[in-house]
Amino acid sequence: MANTGGPLPSRRKILMEASNSILLYGSEIWAPALRTQVRASKLLSVQRTSALRVTSAYRTVSAGAVLVIAGMIPIDLQAMERHKIFIAKQQSEPQAEYAMTARLETLETWQQRWQNENKGRWTHKVKPNHKTAVTAANKCNCNN
Repeated sequence: MANTGGPLPSRRKILMEASNSILLYGSEIWAPALRTQVRASKLLSVQRTSALRVTSAYRTVSAGAVLVIAGMIPIDLQAMERHKIFIAKQQSEPQAEYAMTARLETLETWQQRWQNENKGRWTHKVKPNHKTAVTAANKCNCNN
């Protein structure tokens, strides 16, 4: 997909969600393997490329910054969220309540990661707190 021209950003975001679904297939099982940086970075590089296309940003934009601009939660955090919900299902906890709690924990972890990120400081000045924008954009759709 070309960086300029081509589909509208809304259609680009749909394509990114489709690629995220493919990346997250079975993540309930393999998500703990993402605790190693090597495995997580491979998934994040694919997600970063998609986010660059959604935002029509240059390839020099950092992964953290482009994900905040695109309003997309990092793929490793999404995988861990799904894993937590899967474990809660096995322990027969109320799914809807736990899904909401897991999403809020994921957003908090992402916010902490964004605060501690060394790259993307110009973007951080514009969007220091992305939780409200992402929650509003996704309407906290916790039933992934």
